[in-house]
Amino acid sequence: AQELFLLLVQPYLWAVNWATGQEKVKLIFINAPEYFFTQIKLALFGATCITFPNIAIQIYKFIAPGLYTDEKAAFRPYLIATPILFVIGAAIVYFVVTPFMMYFFVKMQVTTGSIEITLEQRVADYLSLIMTLILGFGICFQLAVAFSLLMRAGFLNGSQLRAFRKSISGEDQNEA
Repeated sequence: AQELFLLLVQPYLWAVNWATGQEKVKLIFINAPEYFFTQIKLALFGATCITFPNIAIQIYKFIAPGLYTDEKAAFRPYLIATPILFVIGAAIVYFVVTPFMMYFFVKMQVTTGSIEITLEQRVADYLSLIMTLILGFGICFQLAVAFSLLMRAGFLNGSQLRAFRKSISGEDQNEA
C-alpha cells in the first residue's frame, strides 16, 4: 500500500510544484485509524487492478467451453482490448486530469493581508477522489467494448445509436 500511495500522490505533487514551486506536499489525517484504513483501501484497490486481467481470463475460461469456435474467436479481441482501454483511461486520469484538477484547487489558495486560505488535503479524501476517478474513467473507456459486443450480438445497431445521439443532442427538435 505504501508504494501505491506514493504513486497516487505523485500527480498532486506535480500540481503543487507547478502552481507554487514547492518540492513537497502535506497531506493530513484527522483521526487515529484514518490512515490505516486508507492503506487497506489502497491495498484492495491495487489488488483489484493487478488481478483484473487474470479474473477476466478465468471468466473467459469458464464461459469458453459453451461457445462455438467462431464465438470464441470473436470474444478474444475483447479480452485484449478491455485491460488496454482501462489502462488508457487510468493513465489519462493520472497524467492529465488529476494534475490539472489539483493545480486548479491549489491555485485557489488565498494569502492577502490578514487572511490566509490554504489547502490542507486529507489523505483519505485525496486518495478516494483519485481512485474514484481512475475507476470511473476506466469504466467509461469500456463503453467501446460494451457497445461493440452489443452490436456484434445483435442487440444494438448503428441506426439505433445515431437515433439516440440525435435525441440526446436535440437534433430532432432543431429539424422540426
